[in-house]
Amino acid sequence: MDTERDREITEHDAAVKEVRYLPYDGHFRLLGRTLDIADILWLGFSASGLEFFTDASSVRIETEGLTDTGDPAQYAWLAVIVNDDDENARRIRIERGTHVYTILEDPERTKKKITILKLTESKNDKVGIAAVLADGWVRPSKEKDFRILYLGDSLTAGYGTEVLTDHGGFDDYVFRTDDVNVMKGYAFLTSRLLNADQMMICMSGSGVISKYVDPSSEIADTQDLIPELYPYTDKITEQIVRIILAARGNRKVAWNTRSSGTAGSFAIAEGISAFDPASYVPDIIVSNLGTNDASFTRGVNSRERYFEQRYYELLRALAKDYPNAARLVVYGMVEKSLSPSAKGAAFLSGSDYLELPLMDPADGYGAGGHPSALTHRKAAELLADKIREMVL
Repeated sequence: MDTERDREITEHDAAVKEVRYLPYDGHFRLLGRTLDIADILWLGFSASGLEFFTDASSVRIETEGLTDTGDPAQYAWLAVIVNDDDENARRIRIERGTHVYTILEDPERTKKKITILKLTESKNDKVGIAAVLADGWVRPSKEKDFRILYLGDSLTAGYGTEVLTDHGGFDDYVFRTDDVNVMKGYAFLTSRLLNADQMMICMSGSGVISKYVDPSSEIADTQDLIPELYPYTDKITEQIVRIILAARGNRKVAWNTRSSGTAGSFAIAEGISAFDPASYVPDIIVSNLGTNDASFTRGVNSRERYFEQRYYELLRALAKDYPNAARLVVYGMVEKSLSPSAKGAAFLSGSDYLELPLMDPADGYGAGGHPSALTHRKAAELLADKIREMVL
């Protein structure tokens, strides 16, 4: 070594060697429902992800993007949040295949918290994190003192919140995942207001007895309803990921071999990963379902009674899984025809009820006739106040 400067450069290079951290190696706190398939952390429902502290000057993530539709409008999106600064979160569109994205550069090497969240839904492109690459130490963040479990549909998922229009309705709107952002939805915002951890089981178009159906249809669409999705870690993501990877010759995607049985209060089909209710115990369960069912019930008394009965059964099953959790049924924002039935299911099951105001045209509309980001913010404030009244 000829000079002091040469020594400094060599020591610096040795100190900043990039390390490959695997998602399940204990360095990260996992958020929401995730799946370990083929040594990759597959993110499931909206707002699933991971969180950690680091002093690295550079952080990159290696991702795997899969599609089962081939539709360019279905790309998955992630958010990278530094030190809980939601306003300046970076959005990343995940390309299909294996890619590496730089998510942070910090020459000062300050200690910071990094949160990686899935902004889009499990029904869209699948995204997995194979590794986090950092030139510094990485440690998991701590769980928060208050936990919320959300069940819902597109409202909970933040569908359409990246768009602002002055009219409601679908009109000629064409869906794109670019327009979806769970961080702007009432559920995520409520969690932030209450400094709470969250888990979401939500899917656009889904419901309790029917998914959204065309006004001309007299037949309920009963595929992938929330009561059937709830007991699995993420049935849709797991099925697609295993099928696609197996077709590519990956030998690490064998289906679970256990027999069918139950998870909590729900029956489980053979081969799909059940979610253990004990692994995430909420302080309160917030359920916002029925908006899509209303496209089928349409004021028909027998259908509304059936919705109320099935909703009651779901709420009672949740109470069995989480006997110490408060329960709150929420309805409104888009329509109110099923408000009496939702309120009835809440009453029969011993749950609280909160009706949210319908969208105000003055606040604008999101994509496809959904609530605007402003409407979601107002709903979050009302919901947070109700939760404080109930349990805080």
